[in-house]
Amino acid sequence: AHTGLSRDEEDYSYQEVPIDVVSPRRGDLWTAGQVVHVRWEPTKASHRCLRFVRIEMHYTLQAPERSGGKRSQHVLALSKIPVPNIGVFSWRVSQPPDLKGTILAPVVSVVDETSGTRSDSQAFDFDTTQAISFTCPDENTRFGRSGSCYNIRWQTAGMLARRATIHLYREVPNRARSDHL
Repeated sequence: AHTGLSRDEEDYSYQEVPIDVVSPRRGDLWTAGQVVHVRWEPTKASHRCLRFVRIEMHYTLQAPERSGGKRSQHVLALSKIPVPNIGVFSWRVSQPPDLKGTILAPVVSVVDETSGTRSDSQAFDFDTTQAISFTCPDENTRFGRSGSCYNIRWQTAGMLARRATIHLYREVPNRARSDHL
C-alpha cells in the first residue's frame, strides 16, 4: 500500500497515513451490471484525520488491431463526489464511456482528498461482454400453427443499448438454410 499525508487535527501538521486497499484482489472478476464492493482498511489515524476519499479505477485500454492496437491510460471516477472514509464503497459496474477496446490491468485507487495521494488495489479482471440469453422459449418449446402468439423473455449481461431488435428464424428440415420469418 502507498502512504498518504493527512492533516493532524490537533496541531495542523501533516503525518503519513497508510490506507491498505484490500478489495478488489488479483483474480477477482468485475462484470457489467454487477454490484461490487471496494474495501480498504484505514488506520485509526487515517479514519480520524482523513474524512473523505475518492474512489477511481485506473486502467490501460488496448485498441482493436483494426484501429492500430495502441494502448492508452485512463481514469474512471467510481465515486462522483468524495465519500466518507469508512472502508467500503459499493458500485454497480458500468462500462467506461466510449469503450472501444479491451481493458487491461485495472486497479481501484482510494485517493486521499487532503493530499491527493492514492493507494491502489491489486490488478483484477474487468469483463465488458455484452450478451442476451433467451429464457423463453427454450430449446424444448414446440410451436403451434402460424399466427399464434408467444411471449419472449430474455436476460442480459453487460451494458446493452436501450433498444434491441430480435430476428426470428426457423429451421426447415431437408434444406441447406433457415428461412427468415
